[in-house]
Amino acid sequence: MAEDVLLPVWENGFWGFMDESAKMVIPPAYSNVGEFADGVCAVRMGEKCGYIDVDGEFVIPPRFNDAGDFEDGLAIVEDDEGCTAVDLAGRQLLPGHYGWLWTMGDGISLVAQAGDRGKWGIIDYNGNAVWPFIFDEIQGYDEKGWWKGTCGHIHEFRDNTGMVVRRFTYDDLSPFFADMAVAEDGGRIGVIDRQGNEILPLRFSTAQICDMERICVREEEYGDFVLYYPRKRQYGMVCFECCSKGGPYGLIFGRKDGKWSLFDGDERRVLADIGSEFDGCLYGMYYRFWHDERTMFYLRLEKDAVYRVDSHGVTRLV
Repeated sequence: MAEDVLLPVWENGFWGFMDESAKMVIPPAYSNVGEFADGVCAVRMGEKCGYIDVDGEFVIPPRFNDAGDFEDGLAIVEDDEGCTAVDLAGRQLLPGHYGWLWTMGDGISLVAQAGDRGKWGIIDYNGNAVWPFIFDEIQGYDEKGWWKGTCGHIHEFRDNTGMVVRRFTYDDLSPFFADMAVAEDGGRIGVIDRQGNEILPLRFSTAQICDMERICVREEEYGDFVLYYPRKRQYGMVCFECCSKGGPYGLIFGRKDGKWSLFDGDERRVLADIGSEFDGCLYGMYYRFWHDERTMFYLRLEKDAVYRVDSHGVTRLV
């Protein structure tokens, strides 16, 4: 774990930060927080956002309407004029503002929207156009180095040179993750591979790719979720009221009888009844989940305990 990474903690209506031993190091004082990167973290105090260092001191005072995490020395922020990018000193890097803005993930370019309802294009860190503003939507690089540009029902995947490597026609199509993408047509959902072959037919109401081994699916809108194992071409045995991607080591969160538990790759509970409130962002009323895909993740139960999950298993810290 990087030295400047601290774990967000929710207590008494505010966010603070603890270290990996579960010791509080920055007292809860913020209505929202990001995650530490490049030694700083975005926080919200009242109506404005700024950036603090690992000692809890502001390095960029709260003056933005919204603020994202730093990446490669750059962060996306929003002020009254729109979205732009700033460096670690808070200096604006781009000559103008955009309706929306985020990093492509390649360290050299940004996805930008021209105005609130304009087309999407790609710019470099100096604001120069890399790809014209012709798309209805752009989503950044996946693990294979493809990015997706959408025009109507046409979804084009391009490599880092801009060459079209795949073109699909669906009502909606997600970016690829673990070499799979969720496709929707006529209100029904399935999963395809990079060649366009159906891994799961378009007959489900919901599908979520957990990892390369599992897909969480539900056939009817108010039915139960089950896990599908694409390599084995078979469904799991446990039915969930809801499930969500967990973290490394093949773990997922699943809810049964109104309670969330942590399950391993064999659908066995490794941590039971961790709370009754949960959402898709992995933040809950009783706990905050944080993970680093390379190492470990932490689960804090506000009134009970902090657990660390790593390659050795589940360890209660406090």
